[in-house]
Amino acid sequence: MKYMTDRQRIQRGKHLAFLLRHDKGYPFDAHGWREVSDLITNHGYTMEELTEIVATNNKQRYEFSEDKSRIRARQGHSVHVDVELEEVLPPDILYHGTAKSFFDSIMEEGIVRGNRLYVHLSGTKETATNVGKRHGEPVVLVIDAKRMSEDGHRFFLSRNGVWLTDYVNPKYITSSLKMEDNFATTRNGQQSVDLYDPETNTLDIRSNGQYPSGVLSNLCSNGFRFEGMVCGSMEGFLQSLKQKDRDKQRQICSMKGGNARKHSVTSWQTDQIVWWKGVAIDRQSEEYQKLLRRAYQAMFDQSERFRAALMSTRGITLVHSSGEENPYKTILSKNEFCQILMEMRDNYDKRDKHLERKKRVFVDMDNVLVDFESGLAQVSEEVKKEYEGRLDEIPGLFGLMKPIPGAIDAMHELQKHYDLFILSTAPWKNPSAWSDKVKWVTEYLDDVFHKRMVITHRKDLCQGDYLIDDRGKNGTSDFSGEWIEFGSEKFPDWKSVLVYLGIVSQEHLDFIKSFDYWADRNAENILNSMDQ
Repeated sequence: MKYMTDRQRIQRGKHLAFLLRHDKGYPFDAHGWREVSDLITNHGYTMEELTEIVATNNKQRYEFSEDKSRIRARQGHSVHVDVELEEVLPPDILYHGTAKSFFDSIMEEGIVRGNRLYVHLSGTKETATNVGKRHGEPVVLVIDAKRMSEDGHRFFLSRNGVWLTDYVNPKYITSSLKMEDNFATTRNGQQSVDLYDPETNTLDIRSNGQYPSGVLSNLCSNGFRFEGMVCGSMEGFLQSLKQKDRDKQRQICSMKGGNARKHSVTSWQTDQIVWWKGVAIDRQSEEYQKLLRRAYQAMFDQSERFRAALMSTRGITLVHSSGEENPYKTILSKNEFCQILMEMRDNYDKRDKHLERKKRVFVDMDNVLVDFESGLAQVSEEVKKEYEGRLDEIPGLFGLMKPIPGAIDAMHELQKHYDLFILSTAPWKNPSAWSDKVKWVTEYLDDVFHKRMVITHRKDLCQGDYLIDDRGKNGTSDFSGEWIEFGSEKFPDWKSVLVYLGIVSQEHLDFIKSFDYWADRNAENILNSMDQ
């Protein structure tokens, strides 16, 4: 029996998606469950409506607990919960549906999770196409999931068949993309060709090549401005170099590739002189090579489409089989062309190495991330009496502890700005504590601290900028960086730590001001005194 019209079901379903995936004001349990009674009492749902939404959702996005007292979304959260996903080996190929408008940025930056906990991938091209249609003109990207898995990336499969992972680097998006025919397989009405050779790992650059080959062609309309001139394409710039007359040069330079090529001349070959803005340049000189590199760099910097296409060829050797090899017969030889592109691509990847590194922050666990007393509260009095004076040696104790209030959200905020590591100590006489701490991190903060955990009794041996710890023991007081004493008068809670470390926006400031504690200590003055 239907309790809602189709329109009502869609509207109520969208609202339910927010309440189960993104409502940061609700105290979800660790696994993302929300009480059905809350939705009925506070949000106007009936049990019949909830049952209908769960049963009729074509993506099977939601599920009830066995007794139907709780409900949750199966994936797609922006709040940090563990929906008990199963880690599995993926198939060799997965798909990602997106819109054509997002394509260039994806090919440069990769597929990122955004506000969600995971990147969503599809098992079939048809499903990915439907996903892409929700955002505009669809584009389907083919993901080399087998290679990702072999390189250490983890995959999860939700109960409704959605594949999830943390991030997809552009290198795992295959060069020969399976997209809508009107975008990927045709160019100017002609059938395009896949010019990637997997045996030699080479990509032949030609105007009729499938992405990214065709976009890298000088004939492609990757417009840019260079030294005061408008360039309709790289072909326009190159053909204009053959013109001594500056007006004629400006005219040809602004043309798209095909039109510019029609104005090609060979008269420059006699004395090997080309022209740029009224200045004669020897075609075989170093000055000319520098001019070419400046022009290509300008196009790379200004054309997101060209930049994304070039960066998608990481690790691939570029060739240009249709080009002229003799530099005395062409304005740009095929060797010069490919060398410029590959140098520019490799230099772009090296740029991050010259940037200032993120500051490193070590975080203790006991009474910093985890509430020791919450674990003890779950232990019988008999056991406490047996381990009196050495409570930290109780087997399994650390696995019972709950997070310190604000700790989980604080870690996700710090992760955006700092290089984070767990730095903790485990009781020498309680072997289970070592494994329990790993299990705790896996359950609550695996997305932040996966394989980023150090357990030692000599914390001073670790080099970093900050150590957040509640006690000065086990080398903490001798730490080479700054010790942030958690629980002290200066740093009583995670809000104070986030303020001190500069993790504050206007939104955070409004949040902090809502607490009487911060009103008493004039949070705004603290912020104004900080060196942002």
